[in-house]
Amino acid sequence: MTSWINWFVALKGNEIFCRVDDSFIQDSFNLTGLNSQFSYYEQAMLIILDMENDVEDEEVNESIDDRIEAEAESLYGFIHARFIITPRGLYMMYQKYINGEFGICPRVGCHGQYVLPTGSTDVPNAMSVRFYCPGCNELYTPSQRRYDSIDGAFFGTTFAHLFFLTYPDLLLNARQIAQPYVPRVFGFKLHKNAHRLTVEAGHKDLNTKPPTSALQPNEANENEA
Repeated sequence: MTSWINWFVALKGNEIFCRVDDSFIQDSFNLTGLNSQFSYYEQAMLIILDMENDVEDEEVNESIDDRIEAEAESLYGFIHARFIITPRGLYMMYQKYINGEFGICPRVGCHGQYVLPTGSTDVPNAMSVRFYCPGCNELYTPSQRRYDSIDGAFFGTTFAHLFFLTYPDLLLNARQIAQPYVPRVFGFKLHKNAHRLTVEAGHKDLNTKPPTSALQPNEANENEA
């Protein structure tokens, strides 16, 4: 029989999660503070750990059961965010990263560089998951709609950067591969100040030309003649 965790990480879109070890979940120290964030914390934990619920069936109606299931998924997400910044969790995500399971950077100049799921904030339910490219050092919104419902807080803002501090060669290699885009006009590189100089030149031309309204009627007629 498939465990709840194996079922959850096998869902479409959830392939970016790793399987959190049962021993990590069962250690209450790792879960400090999470119980206050859920109305059905104990029941959700029982679901995650595939343990029997002692509550009588008649005491749990269908709507509450759905809420417990939803809380179990959210609770697993927050446990996951804590697990992936441990040595064990980092290694498990490393295995997924080098296999390209998180996808590639959409930027042309990164040449298919692998990306890493991350959160743009640690605030729950504030922003869906984003992907970080170590080559161009940018965050991207995933194009696949299946990631829209995955909370970025399930990965957090620390994970991606701690990951590359743990495996620095991955970041250094990515930076070597990534190429900056170079704007050109007729094959020539644009000077970095080209647009500013163009604007300044335009303002200078406007300042040297007298406005038509400043000409006296006679002066205007003479100019036309």
